[in-house]
Amino acid sequence: MRRLVVGNALTLTISEIISKVLEFASILIIARILDVEKFGIFAFAGAVGMFFSLIPHFGFDYLVTRDISRWPRKTGKYFLSISLAKIILVLVALLMLSGWLEFFSGFSREKKTLVYLASTGVFFMTNVFFVTSFFRAHQKAKIEAGLRLFLAFLVSTVSIIVALLSRNLFFILTARLLVCASVFILGIMFFRKKLKPAFKTGLTDVFYCIKRSYPFAVFIFLVTAYMSIDTVMLNLIKGDIATGLYNVAARITMVFLLIPTGVCNAVLPALSSERNSNTQEFHSILGLTFRFLSVIACIIILLSIIFGRKVVSFTFSNNYLVSGQIFSVLCWVILPAYINHLLGTVLLAIDKEKLLVYFSLLAAVVNISLNAVLIPRYSYYGAALATIVTELLVVIMQVFYLYRKVFNASNLKKNLLPALIGIGFIIITSILPEGFSLLGGIFCGLFYIFLLYKLGSFSSECSVLAALPVVKKLYAEKNS
Repeated sequence: MRRLVVGNALTLTISEIISKVLEFASILIIARILDVEKFGIFAFAGAVGMFFSLIPHFGFDYLVTRDISRWPRKTGKYFLSISLAKIILVLVALLMLSGWLEFFSGFSREKKTLVYLASTGVFFMTNVFFVTSFFRAHQKAKIEAGLRLFLAFLVSTVSIIVALLSRNLFFILTARLLVCASVFILGIMFFRKKLKPAFKTGLTDVFYCIKRSYPFAVFIFLVTAYMSIDTVMLNLIKGDIATGLYNVAARITMVFLLIPTGVCNAVLPALSSERNSNTQEFHSILGLTFRFLSVIACIIILLSIIFGRKVVSFTFSNNYLVSGQIFSVLCWVILPAYINHLLGTVLLAIDKEKLLVYFSLLAAVVNISLNAVLIPRYSYYGAALATIVTELLVVIMQVFYLYRKVFNASNLKKNLLPALIGIGFIIITSILPEGFSLLGGIFCGLFYIFLLYKLGSFSSECSVLAALPVVKKLYAEKNS
């Protein structure tokens, strides 16, 4: 069983990384083909679709993963009940979307059509993930990973081909919608063939699933609102061009967040198993992972400040020069985001998931408020600043809570030291004159690594390169 779990975890993590890389590659090419304004509309339409897709999504994926893994015989019952619930919720979402677009948005007919297309495409995409959640619950990670990779490959490839041939946003979004719908149908065919469910349900079962999934829906809504509200508010306040410029920087930042996602997915089982039986091992894994992520984040920020503008202008074309400047500000969010990924994982490991909901609620409120104040005055820089401040607030809240429960004064100081030193070098690099930023930044980076070495961060007992001993353990178990 343990070997199966390890294999599934590795399979899903690798497939998620490949999917995100494919998605980023397609976005990069689409951004180069379209002008900044059209790419801004593309980003805005996708963000709106994500918001309204939360209604039919409703956290059902998490409910299925948890419940069907316990009661596999209820597969058909859950699938049919949730599907009926989704039909109702899709109608509600479309009604709300239509009401907002037609009576309150003030958009042109063309922009409304594009939002409808993007939203419908996102609806089908989330339904693909709903189907794959049943394979995850049945420990069939290869099928889930295969469907997700197939979806990512088709969406990326078709989007690029249509963009190159038509250079028309309507055709691009239509093609993405058709691909998502086709993969959804394919997923249902695999579902019936591989799981062979017995379909039966009733009206009470539909409401039962909605009731059980409600906490997941609240959490997902808060997280998505917090992560995507900047794009929507920026478009509504500053327009399509500002949205396109900002979204490029945001997409690049999201790519770097794949690192803590994969690391924390690997660390969570070890933290959960050691939290009561072996406190010393728990603190060892937590401390090493904390320092590992902090060092990686600081190095990424240093490199982003030194090379970010040139890399963005080279990859996305000179039309997005401003995006490089935005990224040099937004990249500061990487360090608190990495820490938040790990601290959130710790809360899950010690069975404090309700706190994540409360923290997410406060973060969403603060983020929306800051965007409302800063975007009118500072445009995309205001959106970036709002994101950074919100992430820092979440770090403070989580550290404050975990200080008594998990950390103590000595190990907290020890774990924070690499991050604090890194922040110092990042600040020095940021304030250097432009002519000295390259050489000065490289010197700061090398001196930072040298200091970590002298402090013992690379020693055999406390190595950031060995910050994931659990990964070695997982590989050993898989091969045993």
